[in-house]
Amino acid sequence: MRHRLLVVENSPHRVERLKATLAPPDYSLEVVFDPTAAFELSATDSFDLILIARLVPPTTAFELCADVRRENPQIPIF
Repeated sequence: MRHRLLVVENSPHRVERLKATLAPPDYSLEVVFDPTAAFELSATDSFDLILIARLVPPTTAFELCADVRRENPQIPIF
């Protein structure tokens, strides 16, 4: 079973490490570098998990979590 993950990250280097770790066939990664794009994608597509980098500004990360929860309360966010 392939798991779809949405990754919100601000470092291309870390994205490459994630892609190497969470490689197909088990995972499918969709990567965005800004919270607005993450929200838009989460509202229009289906994901098993959203991963938000710890270096994304906390206020923005919390706002993203709240916005996603309003649209899709079932999706896990880490």
